[in-house]
Amino acid sequence: MGPIERGTPALERTFGWVASRFTGGELVPDNVVVHSSGDLAYTVGFERGTVSVDGGSPQPMTIRVTHIYRRIQGTWRLVHRHADFPPPDQRSSSTAAPA
Repeated sequence: MGPIERGTPALERTFGWVASRFTGGELVPDNVVVHSSGDLAYTVGFERGTVSVDGGSPQPMTIRVTHIYRRIQGTWRLVHRHADFPPPDQRSSSTAAPA
């Protein structure tokens, strides 16, 4: 949700708008990969939970997320976020990897 933005003021407006659309629940981070090196770090994983979007009924939601952080004056700051809905597995049952 939300357009591609650049710069702190634009990001703050967009994050505020996106957050205002979610009510009645929470998305909990499930970080699959966490790595840092020097003043850069990233997490890759999912946000899962049950939420209401735009006043609708609460629904389960899973979002695939990547965050990039930079340490600025001793404080970790989020400098990039990408989130989307995981795509369905498009492999046919005959070519799907074994469970």
